[in-house]
Amino acid sequence: MRKTIAPKRFMVLLAALLLSLATMAQQKTVSGKITDPDGEPLSGVTIVVKGGASTQTAPDGSFTIRASESDVLEISSVGFEPQNLIVGKTNTLSLSLNRTDVKMDEVVVVGYGTQSRRNVTTAISKLDKDVLASAPRANIGAALQGTVPGLQVTNATGQPGAAPQILLRGGASINNPGSPLVVVDGVIRSYNDISAEDIASIELLKDAASTAIYGARAYNGVILITTKQGKSGKAEISYKFIAGYNKRRDIYNYFGAKDYIYYNRLGNLNSGRTLNQVNSSRGYGIPSNRADSATFDIRRYDAALNGNLLQQGWDTVSDPYGGTIIFKDHGGEVEDLVFRNTWTQDHYINVTGGNDRGKYFASFDYYKEDGIIVGSSYQRYSGNLNGSYKLRSNLEVSTGVNLSTASNIGTIGGEVNTLY
Repeated sequence: MRKTIAPKRFMVLLAALLLSLATMAQQKTVSGKITDPDGEPLSGVTIVVKGGASTQTAPDGSFTIRASESDVLEISSVGFEPQNLIVGKTNTLSLSLNRTDVKMDEVVVVGYGTQSRRNVTTAISKLDKDVLASAPRANIGAALQGTVPGLQVTNATGQPGAAPQILLRGGASINNPGSPLVVVDGVIRSYNDISAEDIASIELLKDAASTAIYGARAYNGVILITTKQGKSGKAEISYKFIAGYNKRRDIYNYFGAKDYIYYNRLGNLNSGRTLNQVNSSRGYGIPSNRADSATFDIRRYDAALNGNLLQQGWDTVSDPYGGTIIFKDHGGEVEDLVFRNTWTQDHYINVTGGNDRGKYFASFDYYKEDGIIVGSSYQRYSGNLNGSYKLRSNLEVSTGVNLSTASNIGTIGGEVNTLY
């Protein structure tokens, strides 16, 4: 039995066949080469004829594909901006793809690989960099106080520029808790001479994961400090000045010399001590030897002998043992000689810039803090210089240097125990 095709359907099939043959006749071979902004060939770039065939570039960046003049080529590669091109009348294409900054989830490097920060199970804390810019500080240890959970910062002395003691988790040793390991840009060093303005981020590793990376040196935790680096763009110069005012603590209100002498002698009288015993007491007793007389301004009052002292700031008080005592009150004199209100100043200037091949960063910081105790002060000069240059698309050389000098002048603070 013979099957026939209706004339109308036959005409449709014939038209489709003729259109297909015409399209194939219009297609041509398009070849080309794709490179990166540095002129290096890119392999594995995908070229797709929209709605049709596709191919990828060879290791030398070359490709060949069949397309017609009206076709659109979709060109894409990971890390580069995609492009769409109309073939047109040309048979050869030469194209450079621009790099693109792909925002990835923040990752954390641990001793056994990398993990997303949201998934990491180890104890990691990060200091908000805005804390460092809030006030002038001699070192960043003071900025860590009260900002990171599980971190104990203790100031053992009020000496200007003195570094506080830092403990993570209360210290790993009962008898001799040590400070955490400090790593600055991958180098183990102290943080005392680093300007707070040079710091880009501070992270703290608190548990066994830090030991997996740094070994036994990290048994008290790790402080990771990353300093600022150069960035692409036009050159920028910035200057920052921070000032602080240091006020001495208000001294407690004590007895004046008059009350001190009177009530001490009255208490001794009520306890049965003799006049000779009381006068042998330093401070409120009336001394009979020259050494004590030169140290303590207290005498038995005699108008003819020492009455003229009343015009020199001395005063009198009745003696519970009888008679009158003349004395001079030196209250407040020692406080004014030893303590003061002072200023702290921090001058910081930096220069940064670069392009897609090289970047640079340079900074200088001057910090000066006068102590509350007269004669004490801390002064620091620090400089930072770093840069990087990209030799190839996959090879970049970086270098940096940090210079610092500091002087600490004045008394050394500490605890003084006195037995009476």
